[in-house]
Amino acid sequence: MFVEKKSAIFHGTPDIYKNLSQEMKDSELVRLPYFSQTSNEGYIYMHPSLNVALNSDLENNKTKLDLALKVLDCMVSKKGQQLIANGSGVISFNQGVPSMMNDVKGLEESLKNNNIYIRYSAQKSFVAAKEVVHGLLTGQIDENSAHDIFCEIMNSKSDKEKAVVHFDKDYSIYLNDKNGRDAPSSILTTVRKAYDAKLTFVPYYYFTSSIYKGDCTASQLDLMLCHDSNTYLNVKKLSGKDIYGLVEKHLKEFNVKDKYSLPIASGMKLVFDQNYKLKDILVNGKSIDFDKKYSILLSDSTDSSNASLASAWVSVMSKQDQPSKPEDYIKIGS
Repeated sequence: MFVEKKSAIFHGTPDIYKNLSQEMKDSELVRLPYFSQTSNEGYIYMHPSLNVALNSDLENNKTKLDLALKVLDCMVSKKGQQLIANGSGVISFNQGVPSMMNDVKGLEESLKNNNIYIRYSAQKSFVAAKEVVHGLLTGQIDENSAHDIFCEIMNSKSDKEKAVVHFDKDYSIYLNDKNGRDAPSSILTTVRKAYDAKLTFVPYYYFTSSIYKGDCTASQLDLMLCHDSNTYLNVKKLSGKDIYGLVEKHLKEFNVKDKYSLPIASGMKLVFDQNYKLKDILVNGKSIDFDKKYSILLSDSTDSSNASLASAWVSVMSKQDQPSKPEDYIKIGS
């Protein structure tokens, strides 16, 4: 609606602002920080693209600790940050790494004042936040008690969760040499087959983690997918023409202009030109039949009684041995 000029303001991150500035060149876009129109009082909202955890046992092994810190130094270096962020859209907290968002006007003053907050998410933090906020709103606890309760929950040791599956192979969430993503492809194909659907596709950002070899709990499976409000699953029978139109609509709505934003598909290969415009959809190696009906698994925001993509993935992998192999679902250029 913002791109179509049907709304005057939108809520988003600097990276989205950057993309829209490039798309809406005939419009003058203004960035308003949270809480205020001035940088001294306003804040920039960011998604963390790098999360690091070091095992406390490293303190007892200097060799391993030195190696871990060396890896950490590489991750927060200029080259490391650029690789992690695919070369764009990053504001680094490392003072030695220049901002990769110099073309976004108005960030300099906020960066100088360090008026930035990161969206932190962890299972314990959600539980702790709910407990203390509810207590504050009902008047049952004061600010000091809220702080103590929050810390107590965050530092508590929960019972060790049992693994529900042992993965035999690693699959990465990052782009492979064919511009697809192996872990999301494996997850989506696994769920598609469980729903007995011929085709499916969803946005790339639904997926949050690689698949790692070894034991995996239900909670870890759940965290491999974001909990978007638009992920309820529904199998429909649609013509090839309608499916082609849905993919084109998705590309337009998500402003797909680079390989990093391409959707995840299963049961079909999406063929694009060099400008990421849809050229063809291949099913079993042949162009999709516009007149034929196909069963397609889609995400739907209207029927919350259905399973979400995350819950379906957890349910399937709690019952079967291994996920489906990743598919080759993207082709760019000739």
